[in-house]
Amino acid sequence: FDIGLRMDRGALRAMPEEPDPEPVILGPGNGALSIRLLADLNHQYQSSSVTGYNPGTAESVDASEDQLGQPSAGKTASETLSDLGWESNDTLPHPLARSQSEADAYASAGFRRRARQFLRGDLVCMGEPGLKPGRELRLEDVSPRLEGVWQVGLCRHVFDSRNGFRTHVKIHR
Repeated sequence: FDIGLRMDRGALRAMPEEPDPEPVILGPGNGALSIRLLADLNHQYQSSSVTGYNPGTAESVDASEDQLGQPSAGKTASETLSDLGWESNDTLPHPLARSQSEADAYASAGFRRRARQFLRGDLVCMGEPGLKPGRELRLEDVSPRLEGVWQVGLCRHVFDSRNGFRTHVKIHR
């Protein structure tokens, strides 16, 4: 449910994302030509919940998640929504949880998936052949709230006679 699907050397890779041991460092004075970052409250929820049924015990199961695993720097989307007085819960109808551990895992994964959509952006940099979906980059020399590690979601390498080698990426936290 919270598995990254990636093409890696011609093979489909399906496994949880792992931290990049050597993120690419970029910033306005370090290869980045254009950076556009958005903090988007649209479709953000303060919690994710899951319900289901355990056929082995004939009991209902339910779980809710409202915290990311790691503490965040600055104000989270959930805190911003609370400040604005917006109450919102994302009920995940599928997949149906068949045990309490599945319900817990689905609720946690659903909350993380939504949270990744809060901060996202587009970046164009001088050609970085090592960038690809799933890699991480570290933004430096930007607003302190936006500095740090971002994950590459989409990546396109372009070479033309006018601009040379450039890399266009969509990033998220």
